[in-house]
Order: sequence, then C-alpha cells, then structure tokens
Amino acid sequence: MGVPTLVIGAGMGGIRVVQTMADFVREKGEEADYEFIAIDSSKKDLEEQIKSGYNIRKVELGEKGFDIEGMIEECPYLHDRTEPKGLGALRDRVYGRFLLDLNISKVKDDMQSAMSYLAGKWKGEVEVGKKVVMIWLVHTLGGGTGSGTFPDLIVNLHKLARDVLKDKNIKPIIFCVGILPSATNINDIHRCSDKRW
Repeated sequence: MGVPTLVIGAGMGGIRVVQTMADFVREKGEEADYEFIAIDSSKKDLEEQIKSGYNIRKVELGEKGFDIEGMIEECPYLHDRTEPKGLGALRDRVYGRFLLDLNISKVKDDMQSAMSYLAGKWKGEVEVGKKVVMIWLVHTLGGGTGSGTFPDLIVNLHKLARDVLKDKNIKPIIFCVGILPSATNINDIHRCSDKRW
C-alpha cells in the first residue's frame, strides 16, 4: 500500500492539476490510494477540465438555490456595489471567498468523506507514528476562486484533518501549493532567448 493521499484543487489551475494527478495515478494503477476533489466556481470549467470516470469529486461553488442579492447585502466583506455574477468568481477573489462561504457545507462534506475513506486504508497493527495521510491543497493565485477560497479552505481542512485523522492516531501531512498565472506561453519564452531581439 502506498501513502493514502488526498489532492484538492481550487480554481482553474488547481482543478487542472487534480486531473493531471488523477491521470498519472491511473497510469500507475494506484487509484485506490488516492482521493481527489476539484473545487471551482465555474460549472463550465469543472465540466470541461474534469474527465468523467475518475474518482474526482466535483464541487461547484455556485449561486443557485441562494438568495444571492440578500446575502450580498448582508455580507460584511463585500462592497456596496457588488452584484451577482452568475458565472463564478470571474477573477474577483473576494467574491470567490463569498461563494465558498455559501457552499462551505458541501466542501466540508466532501473533504470529510475523502479523509474518512483514506483513514480506512490503515488497517491492522501499524507502528506508532507510521500512519499518515498526505493532503495536497493546490490553488490558483490569479485573483479568483483559488486565491479567494484558499485562506478559508486551509483553515477548514486543518480542522477536519485534526478531527477525522488525529482521533484515529493518523498524522495528517498537509502541503499547500500556489500556482502563479502566466501571461506568456512557450513561444514567447523561446523568442526571449533569440539574440535578434
């Protein structure tokens, strides 16, 4: 058995990493040791980026089912002129945080379920201190869903890991990876090294 691992991606870059990791794990035949969660405020991006047939939990941070206008008005950290966006955070990190707050129960349920599944991988007698679950939180820093949700996600993730894993004498090892957006592509980089420039 490998190390039970949970990979959570938030925002466009984060969910792309989740799919890439899921592809890699599938190629190695190690799906049983992994759980994946893809979190984004765009349903369209989740559908386009995350392939079906994988053990990836998709969590849309949507507005549907909420009194958005009333909740925006009551929200202490949104400015007065904020309006519902309807299509996700749209590079507004504060609105991304707001969408996470609306949908936090779904996110926590999926994280708890994934951790409980991975904790169940440790059966029988194992040396004290050897039982671990590795958790990766990969988020985009482009100013939308990833950067807006990261602070609250890590707080909730840490608390859940303590509640779900430490009570079973399983040590959570949490890594956070921020992905910087790039305004360049490989062709631009190649041209930068061209002496004619």
